[in-house]
Amino acid sequence: MNVRQSKKPDEGSANLTSLIADFLHYVYPAFTHSYRITSMQENIIVSSRGQITLPATLRKRLGIKPGDVIIMEDRNGEIILKPAAVLEIELYTDVQIERWDEEDRLESSERERILRKLNKRK
Repeated sequence: MNVRQSKKPDEGSANLTSLIADFLHYVYPAFTHSYRITSMQENIIVSSRGQITLPATLRKRLGIKPGDVIIMEDRNGEIILKPAAVLEIELYTDVQIERWDEEDRLESSERERILRKLNKRK
């Protein structure tokens, strides 16, 4: 196994990601093709209202735009932030639902005909 070692003592943490990537590629070559290993660490300040600002480079890389929803998880004392997929739903009033039910209601003769046909299949 050919694993690079850092040349300077202070480079150790900077090269950790590349060391892990080299190791994973050696042990499981498909891993490096399936997953992109990236690392970003930045200090951010929490405002008096509990707000944080995501760095612009991170927002651009993840495609986060103003008004987007972010999922926040507390995972064993670590805060995990992930972009959320939001699907719009349409809410219907009771009047609309009653109208559709009425439009879909079968005449008793039609209902009987369908039931007889289903009973023949058994």
